[in-house]
Amino acid sequence: MIARAVHLLVGAGLVLGGAAIGRATAPHDAPTATSMASPPPRVATTPCVARLGDDDLRRIRDALPTPASTMPPPSPPRAAPEPATPTAAQVAAAGDAERILDAGLAAGRWTDADATRLRASLAPIDAGARVALMQRLAVAINSGQVTLETSGSPF
Repeated sequence: MIARAVHLLVGAGLVLGGAAIGRATAPHDAPTATSMASPPPRVATTPCVARLGDDDLRRIRDALPTPASTMPPPSPPRAAPEPATPTAAQVAAAGDAERILDAGLAAGRWTDADATRLRASLAPIDAGARVALMQRLAVAINSGQVTLETSGSPF
């Protein structure tokens, strides 16, 4: 049934899946200097006058799978994981990082020593707190509240 439907579509010169059916290009058809110099000759085409009747369209529709039968059933939504409670070491490291950042902001300058100390204290901190601290420093640098005096990354 599908073969007949495809035969009808191809015989009618219709487009399948957004691409016209045509001759495949073989490797020996690669352009040469001569063929690229002049455009290829135009080939006369005859418009397709074949029309599909209602019976043909019904048979094609019946032969195609329905979307519901081809799609897998939806999976149930997953519950968001509970955020982990910070450990005592993470809380202490976050406090150290806050103090380092506050001292640099109060001094109005951010040095290599500040960056090294902050980098060491950021390692055990959870990602959300780490991003918040780095954003605070970036805003202070970009607003001119702090002068950047590092030879490398400020974090």
